[in-house]
Amino acid sequence: MIQLYRETGKHSVRIIGDDRNELLDEAMKYVTKETDFYKRYIAENLLKFNNSVISKHSNAFGDIIGIYYDPEHKISKEDAENSDGREFYRKYGK
Repeated sequence: MIQLYRETGKHSVRIIGDDRNELLDEAMKYVTKETDFYKRYIAENLLKFNNSVISKHSNAFGDIIGIYYDPEHKISKEDAENSDGREFYRKYGK
């Protein structure tokens, strides 16, 4: 399942999912520039680190997009919606 969490005053857009391929497909829907680069970049980062980002200059939201692979469903909905960027990355970044 893939979840998109919109930007709030605390954090930028987050995409969280339990399937790498679906997560990559969802993230690519929002990439507006350098699509070939980002397809490889996100796929490699999801394999290595279970997370990736899309620059604010290359996506439809105009803010950084954080992408998190969560196969074990460890990321709580409350954290995804309410945690600030640093707190969230410390807890769930690899």
